[in-house]
Amino acid sequence: MAPSVGGKSNVLDGARILVVEDEVLHLQSLDRALQTKGCKVTPAMNVPEALDKIAEEKAGFHAAVVDYKLFDRRGSEVVQALCDGDRYTASIMLTGAASRETVSDVFRSGAHYLARKPILLNELVKMLESAVDKTNTVRDLFRDASADQADAPIDVAVIDSGKTKRTSTRVDRAHELADRGALSTRETEVLVQVFRGLKNAVIAGRLGIAERTVKFHISNINKKLHVNNRGELMALLVEDPVLPEHVNGTDFND
Repeated sequence: MAPSVGGKSNVLDGARILVVEDEVLHLQSLDRALQTKGCKVTPAMNVPEALDKIAEEKAGFHAAVVDYKLFDRRGSEVVQALCDGDRYTASIMLTGAASRETVSDVFRSGAHYLARKPILLNELVKMLESAVDKTNTVRDLFRDASADQADAPIDVAVIDSGKTKRTSTRVDRAHELADRGALSTRETEVLVQVFRGLKNAVIAGRLGIAERTVKFHISNINKKLHVNNRGELMALLVEDPVLPEHVNGTDFND
């Protein structure tokens, strides 16, 4: 069971955090600092090791801190693996130099936050608390969808109005996002089924189309809604996508 989130000081107590960093001293520093906050840290120094740790952690991590540049590979590979599927894990990616290319790659991968190195511990803790919250939310959406609660009301965050939340349903939210992303009629039908937690094979059977056609439609949906994978797509049920140009009030367009 993931730690509860709600602004309490013990949010990170027992949280399983994956930390991926190829600088030994920085990795050790992050490990020690997060352990003081009650986190259970799993360290990794490169992409292959991180992917192995993800596969070994059957219950899934609650959040991850990933360096963008890892030897000859990018940390975005790790983030993509973390946020694909019903074991979705929100990630914080760290970078020493945030170019437009870096920002674009980071948010295509599905990272929850992008932060500059070095980062203060208090700032990192706040980001991790938010990341754990998002991890819990997305996994709950998957679990509710598979537990015959797909048509139950959900709370959607509202960014561009005076309200903070409003109540909707998965079907209504699918149509709202379809309008925003100019989805076709068939893509909208597929999105509704995805939001109900159905697998591609089941969606294909319900809509009378081939499974490869379902995958094709989902790929187009992801592009139009600016997400990279199913986990990020499910997250749109309860929140609007964050524009990559501005993250936490920081402009990364260097």
